[in-house]
Amino acid sequence: MNSNFVACDNEVEKNQDNVIDTTLEIGGFKKVPGRDDLVYSEETKVVYYLFSIKETDFIRDSGYGYSFFAPYLNENLRYCYYIDGKLVEADK
Repeated sequence: MNSNFVACDNEVEKNQDNVIDTTLEIGGFKKVPGRDDLVYSEETKVVYYLFSIKETDFIRDSGYGYSFFAPYLNENLRYCYYIDGKLVEADK
């Protein structure tokens, strides 16, 4: 019986931003420049909050984590689009 053991360092944490960016790209989303907490749909231009959580306690140093979106509301409690590099409030 053969046993193979693989040793690794914490590359997941070092590359977490790249993994998130790639995942967003595959899903058709991009980060709003200058805002790590906001993303927008390339198709609809609707803006969302991005919540990304890394759970190191769940499986010791596994890099397990999850992300989810919530619609972005501005200070007027209105939904927004990302158009021509700006957050634009949706019409009524």
